[in-house]
Amino acid sequence: MSTARSRPSGRILVVDDEPEICQLLTDALGASGMEVTSATCGAEAVHAARSSPPDLVVADLRLGDCDGVELMDRLRKDLGEIPVVIISGHGSAASFSEASRLRPVELLNKPIDLERLRQAVRSELERLAERRQLHRRYERHKALARDADQRRRKAYQALATTCTELTATCRDLQGRMDRQEALIRYQGELLSCTHPDDAFSRFFRLFVQRSGPVFGLALLCDENAELQMVGRFGVPIPDGENLCRTLAMSAVNCVLERPEIRLLDAQDEPDMFPSHIHKLLIGVTLLLVPLMAGPSQLIGLVLLYRKGEQPFTEDDVALAAMIAPATATSVQKA
Repeated sequence: MSTARSRPSGRILVVDDEPEICQLLTDALGASGMEVTSATCGAEAVHAARSSPPDLVVADLRLGDCDGVELMDRLRKDLGEIPVVIISGHGSAASFSEASRLRPVELLNKPIDLERLRQAVRSELERLAERRQLHRRYERHKALARDADQRRRKAYQALATTCTELTATCRDLQGRMDRQEALIRYQGELLSCTHPDDAFSRFFRLFVQRSGPVFGLALLCDENAELQMVGRFGVPIPDGENLCRTLAMSAVNCVLERPEIRLLDAQDEPDMFPSHIHKLLIGVTLLLVPLMAGPSQLIGLVLLYRKGEQPFTEDDVALAAMIAPATATSVQKA
């Protein structure tokens, strides 16, 4: 047996109202390498236990101010389940029955068998040390498991975030490729255009093919550099000329202030339109596409709008930005 097991360390509280016996027990246990505190009454024992909680109590069943059962009930209420060795000078069945309620490590009669006492205390301290070691090991394993679980969760979250970002990136790349392919086909179609109407028709048809029914207006600058409506488009048929001209003139002012591609909700811009057509603009969204021959040379405008159908998307805006320069070039040449 190792030295650690033959001389276990631990804090022992010895309680006996006979000072000579109290000292005897203290010396016997202290010689075994244990830290021993003694008390000769219950009050003194409670004070000592609160100051330095013991690992084990050796208590006489009969004390001057209380008995060992009452003392242990109080200590366990304050400090938890402390093991106890009960000593009794009265070996009656009733006294041992009373003491058994404490589930003592050992019950000893006076005169005390010191070797039996030392062995009982030593065995209990070793058991407590093993239990604490197992508890520490359990806590370490639990901490490791918790740490591993946290790392797993973080890794999963990082993976999920990466997957989401990759999905968004792939979707964006796919959208760009689709728009690039559409632009290439569109540029090929523009080569056969001999009149601005042809270019506007292909512009309008491209949006119908990609995203469904849409209405549109085409405007070109006249010799006075003023935008004039030159065409109406729509599925199944274009809107009336009066409404289209009103929409066109409303859009012209907006584009002249800021000649860039814009997506508008008509109901969010009531001041942009005459009041007599407000009731016709419920659910209408507009996509304004200026046609620029150079950085500051506006030669035309395409106005696309939808009425309650699926609204325009950022993909529509991106597509319009890609095909507008080619459309402007085709219109200018035609």
